[in-house]
Amino acid sequence: MSTDDDSPALAAAKRIGTDVEALVVESVQALRAVPDSAAEHYDAVAVQVIDGHAGTRLGGTPLLPRGAEVEIKAAREQTSNGSVNTPGRWYFRGGDTGQHASLVQDAAYYALAVYREGLNRVLLDVVLVPASLVDELLRGRWYDSGNTDGQVAKLGWPSVFGGDDW
Repeated sequence: MSTDDDSPALAAAKRIGTDVEALVVESVQALRAVPDSAAEHYDAVAVQVIDGHAGTRLGGTPLLPRGAEVEIKAAREQTSNGSVNTPGRWYFRGGDTGQHASLVQDAAYYALAVYREGLNRVLLDVVLVPASLVDELLRGRWYDSGNTDGQVAKLGWPSVFGGDDW
């Protein structure tokens, strides 16, 4: 029997997420990937203090402490919205009792990444932001997904990076 978890669209989204996670960990050398089997709500951990000097952008915080848990979110540079292209969006789940709520409660961080799709995915930018600040940006955007994700929300990357074009 097939479930929603077996859908080709979900499998493709997971592949993209895994690819972008690897690009972010490669780009932010103070991060180390954490396997899904070891952490339910985050993808990486800071192995040293991140202060923004090595080209790493920090949003709303001067430092990321060693040991900080980081959930990596990927937004495509442009996505189709019918007949027009629009800036991509990050998808957040578990605003009530799931992933996002746990990250806020645990004082974790998001690595909000924007990538360009092509022959190879290219990381355009990434910013590390406390989950509590992302929570403020998502206020009023949550809705019931009707599935195991619980409450979900979307946030376009221009809300964080400004503009709508690279």
